[in-house]
Amino acid sequence: MQRAMQLAAGGLGRTSPNPVVGAVIVNQDKVVGEGLHLQAGDPHAEVFALREAEEQARGATMYVTLEPCCVEGRTPPCVPQLVEAGIKKVVVGLIDPDPRVQGRGLKQLREAGIEVELVEDDLQEACAELNRGFIKRISAGRPYVTMKFAASLDGKIATHTGDSKYITGPEARRWVHRERDDHDAIMVGINTVLKDDPLLTSRNPSGRTPTKIIVDSRGRLPAESKLFDDIENGVIVLTTRSGAANLKAREGQRVIVSEDEDGRVNLVKSLQILGKIGFNTVFLEGGSRLNGSMLDLGLIDRVAGFVAPVLLGGESAPSPVSGQGMSRVTDGLKLRDVGWTALGSDLLIEGYLWKPTDVLELPAQV
Repeated sequence: MQRAMQLAAGGLGRTSPNPVVGAVIVNQDKVVGEGLHLQAGDPHAEVFALREAEEQARGATMYVTLEPCCVEGRTPPCVPQLVEAGIKKVVVGLIDPDPRVQGRGLKQLREAGIEVELVEDDLQEACAELNRGFIKRISAGRPYVTMKFAASLDGKIATHTGDSKYITGPEARRWVHRERDDHDAIMVGINTVLKDDPLLTSRNPSGRTPTKIIVDSRGRLPAESKLFDDIENGVIVLTTRSGAANLKAREGQRVIVSEDEDGRVNLVKSLQILGKIGFNTVFLEGGSRLNGSMLDLGLIDRVAGFVAPVLLGGESAPSPVSGQGMSRVTDGLKLRDVGWTALGSDLLIEGYLWKPTDVLELPAQV
């Protein structure tokens, strides 16, 4: 199952609206087939593993991170293919939270005479973490949002003049690019674009660029922005009616109008729209204002904050999160399962406000 999870992770940021899945087939203590789901519309992990195993799949055990599907989608269901291949036993990492499946795949396998086993709780939780974006979209109708920021030791994300390059070192920046690669989209506010003119790419060996999402109430996004240099997965502008009228048409640009009563972008509705489109995960890189608004609205699920050993000072220098904030310290949102990692001279602090286990009941047996 650990190997199946490793395979599944190779699909992060690439399979939406589908989950990430890995599968391993073992026959007589030998791995005879492996597979992962590469992207929506492609065969599922189980099918790739069966193709590699060929006749050695007969009488074998399949380890798969998510319950095999039993419904027709862009591709045929996997359960009948497992039955036809002669798989003897299926070890499952997690029951599919999609109401269309949710145990029905396991029931069909059993009815066909295939033994089914569910892994222990710790592995179920690990498989759920792999698909936290898929589970969030299924349960809440919106993508899973990770808020990332980098701050000085005195809590500033830029100097009082607005300079912010670079607070952290190269090791931290490499981590950020790996995270971008694992997400469906990168989200920033228009002020970040106007100040920094970022590329918003994932400069990883894979060469993949996630969808770029810009929150721009007034339609100020310049047509010559560098982010249009790479539009592999497009640019989405979340804006208002008046903002949409100000935007210049660009190749790869999609405009979504979502307006609240105050004439600003309705972030709650916008995230729901992104969920309907099929986004499972969003990597939020602020800045301060957008981070604060998202936090005030309860739209942050995971936090990844870098602290760099540098002091910037300045009363007007921005902090990572503004917004309305809390009246009392005791009202502060406390992160769970907090971890610390040293990357070069910088410290990464990670924690969760929402985990799949908040909505999933992990069964001891099925």
